[in-house]
Amino acid sequence: MSSQAGGSPENEENQSDVTAAVPTGAQVSGINSGFKYLTSLRGHQNEIVVAKFSPCGTFLATGGEDKLVRIWCLTDGTMHKELYGNNSGVNDIAWHEDINKLATGGDDHSVKIWDLQLVIMMMKWKHTDCAVC
Repeated sequence: MSSQAGGSPENEENQSDVTAAVPTGAQVSGINSGFKYLTSLRGHQNEIVVAKFSPCGTFLATGGEDKLVRIWCLTDGTMHKELYGNNSGVNDIAWHEDINKLATGGDDHSVKIWDLQLVIMMMKWKHTDCAVC
């Protein structure tokens, strides 16, 4: 079961996928790609702009044009949390080292700090241009 903040989930039709991979040193067509396919995570409604692994490597945070941030559990491929409250697309994500906080930057010219245990926005700063973390 996923946790949500600030709204309801979008329709599941026309969802975008994000593909997770981990370093392995595997050979692909004679080229050392260094990655092995894990899974595709389905859920965003529009283009996914950013995907960042948590410091512990257990979670993947994704954000995009659908104004949502989704936290995925990579051990079982499920959506762990959804963060609602962005007024426009999300273009950057930064994890705190303890993985309980996340910063997001968006096209609405704001940086937001999220508490992932309570699934709430803690702080918001406005900028004069597109915000990155």
